[in-house]
Amino acid sequence: MKPAKPYRACSCRDPQTGRLLGKACPDLGSKKKHGAWYARYEAPRDAEARRRRPRIGPYATEREC
Repeated sequence: MKPAKPYRACSCRDPQTGRLLGKACPDLGSKKKHGAWYARYEAPRDAEARRRRPRIGPYATEREC
């Protein structure tokens, strides 16, 4: 199956909740080297017929991803 468009994300956490910010991190737009490139793809459904979309990465550049 065809992977989705690559996207940038990081491992920064919200200081109040401790949850990952991922694509919502404010530093992704302002700092060029902040974060890494990832992509998702459709994988076969699991035993309970739930949808699976594993994330592959991190990659240094969008082209490499």
